[in-house]
Amino acid sequence: MAERILIIAPSWVGDAILSEPLVAVLREPLEEPIVDVLAPPWCAPIYARVRGIGRVIESPLRHKELGLAHQRLLARELRSHGYTLAFVLPNSFKSALIPWLARIPRRIGYAGEMRRLLLTDALRLDRKALPRLVDRYVALAVPKGRLIPTPPAPMLVPNIANAGAAMRGLTLSTHRRIAILCPGAEYGPAKRWPTEHFIALARRLLDAGYAVWLLGSPNDQPVAGPIAAAVAGVRDLTGRTDLGTAIDLLSLAAVVVSNDSGLMHAAAAVGRPLIALFGSTSPDYTPPLSPVAQVARIDIECSPCYQRECPLGHFKCMRDLDPERVYLLMGTPRTPTILTSPQDAAIAFYRAFEAKDIDAMMSTWAEDEDIVCVHPGGARLVGYDAVRAGWEQLFAGNTKLSFRLDEIVAIETVGLALQSAVEHVTVGDDPKPRGAAIATNVFLRTPSGWRIVVHHSSPAPAAAMVAPAGPLH
Repeated sequence: MAERILIIAPSWVGDAILSEPLVAVLREPLEEPIVDVLAPPWCAPIYARVRGIGRVIESPLRHKELGLAHQRLLARELRSHGYTLAFVLPNSFKSALIPWLARIPRRIGYAGEMRRLLLTDALRLDRKALPRLVDRYVALAVPKGRLIPTPPAPMLVPNIANAGAAMRGLTLSTHRRIAILCPGAEYGPAKRWPTEHFIALARRLLDAGYAVWLLGSPNDQPVAGPIAAAVAGVRDLTGRTDLGTAIDLLSLAAVVVSNDSGLMHAAAAVGRPLIALFGSTSPDYTPPLSPVAQVARIDIECSPCYQRECPLGHFKCMRDLDPERVYLLMGTPRTPTILTSPQDAAIAFYRAFEAKDIDAMMSTWAEDEDIVCVHPGGARLVGYDAVRAGWEQLFAGNTKLSFRLDEIVAIETVGLALQSAVEHVTVGDDPKPRGAAIATNVFLRTPSGWRIVVHHSSPAPAAAMVAPAGPLH
């Protein structure tokens, strides 16, 4: 019988996003999700955008509140769900107390705050072996003596319908490239790039033809307000969205510039090009984990200090980080957009096929010499260059091609997915399909998101034409 797993989530937004790879490791691909999350209300929208989560239970406890009466009521509710295993991600005593009161048989977490008796598996943290927070989370799920895998980059799946509703409600437009600036940071002013630098960058971006939005929580309004007041044309959205909507809007950006904050990790997790500004903190511990993210920082002896305010008073780690340097980083070549699910990769592949856009199509493939493509006629192409040449030959004519795609099977494991579908191909203006083919696509989760590694298409038997399982595209 499969485990029923509860994750006790962190309280910080960025830390919560960095727990997504742990969910990916734990997720059972062939059954309904068995991973539930107990999270503070402000982090719940993150887990609503994590694939593989069954239920998101909002904790009624306030930050730093022990609340024994609330704990007992919550434990009684959790006990009714029959959890067999709990992963306690925060290091606090309070976080370990909840699953203990709920009598969850196995409770795994790192030792700390006199909580060894509350955990069945109180692990000793080797900070040198596991320098990054994302590694520490994934290591909790690895049996003792086993090799700890390199975690995949965190991925959040934005709610596109919600993004569209927010665009209409806030009268926003995507007619121009969107640059989103995130000038806030909850921890303190030492993590915030100076207001005058954000003003200079906003002007530079507007001159370059970008639409510039400021994004953040209500707590960020005091730092965002002066930027919007100084630069005509900047849209100040701080405090006007919830966290979930902010994540969804980030997915629309052509570029994001952010302090080391939760929104920095959110931008990385939705695959947007990102410039992450570091000063008092270190990217060695909580870096933005994305191939399209770049870190902007200067090498100065007193950084990182991990203080809320500059203890020396000069704030050089951020003041000397020049706006022009940050702007120029945006011109650095980047990898293709991250595809956050196998279905996203499949839809992008077929849309590019219909458009005969060879570059867009090949951006959905892994750049590897072992990829394989088999066409209905029997041609078998191996390697990125050969596969590209095969599609270029097919696209050489002027004939219009279009699809109706009916999904049959979709199976996903931690880093691999398989999709088998019936392709109904229409050629030119003829409304009748030329025939059907059985297409099998194999997807691999790479640092750049999900990518195709095998596409096998062969003529379908007549039975496959009878009852499609449901539309995919």
